[in-house]
Amino acid sequence: MPLGKATNETPMISEEGIKKFQELYKKHFGEEISTEKAHQSAAKLLRLIQIIYKPMTAEEFEKVMRFQDEIRKEFPSNNEG
Repeated sequence: MPLGKATNETPMISEEGIKKFQELYKKHFGEEISTEKAHQSAAKLLRLIQIIYKPMTAEEFEKVMRFQDEIRKEFPSNNEG
């Protein structure tokens, strides 16, 4: 969905994005929603994604990989040689 800048961290969604959201909503849930409801729902969804999605740094990735290696050593699976 094309986004623009908005105030108070609420994403601005283009008219094209709203129409696409309405199409996807109808396809998934089987009901049509108003433009207003589509805008509100899409904005909430995008805000949620902004809050929970954070790209991992190389340092964070290495930390996760080291942790996984420690777990594998502590609890080896039957599938490992």
